Amino acid sequence: MHGFRHHRASYGAELDVNADAFFEGAADWTGILDYLPDWHPFKFTHVSLGEGCEEGRFPITRLMHLDKSSLPEGTPPESLPDFFRETLLAADAEAGTLNYRVEGETLGMRNYFAVKEIETLGPDRCKATINARFDFPEEADAEPLIAALMEVYRGVIHGIEAAKRSQTSN
Repeated sequence: MHGFRHHRASYGAELDVNADAFFEGAADWTGILDYLPDWHPFKFTHVSLGEGCEEGRFPITRLMHLDKSSLPEGTPPESLPDFFRETLLAADAEAGTLNYRVEGETLGMRNYFAVKEIETLGPDRCKATINARFDFPEEADAEPLIAALMEVYRGVIHGIEAAKRSQTSN
């Protein structure tokens, strides 16, 4: 086994939102753009379903089309794909888990698998965590990628929280 090392990235937070409402947002596979905050590190033009995919039927693949005009300074547009391909393998509302993978070798990583876990802490409180594992080239420094992934997870978690809190206050 040469060439790649195993790595992990994780982010979790206790939230002031109902666990079922949070799960609904996390499972809204094509509605993700409704939940991403303005400060999220990646911007997207739109999300589409992969060929042959249907909402509510697993596996379901979404194509998250990058807005390459809004990349961080110094990031060459040709260094990133036109879209990220993410496949939701299973969503279990009763257990509060969603299992998904990123297809291909996005950002130089491969074999990316993640689990979103939602735990009920009270009627309007939950804990949401994203745990991921991936392989990255052995000679490359994975720390900047891990930090970026944690920022992505923070954006997703707190974006869903804000949207769901806004929906319940209206």
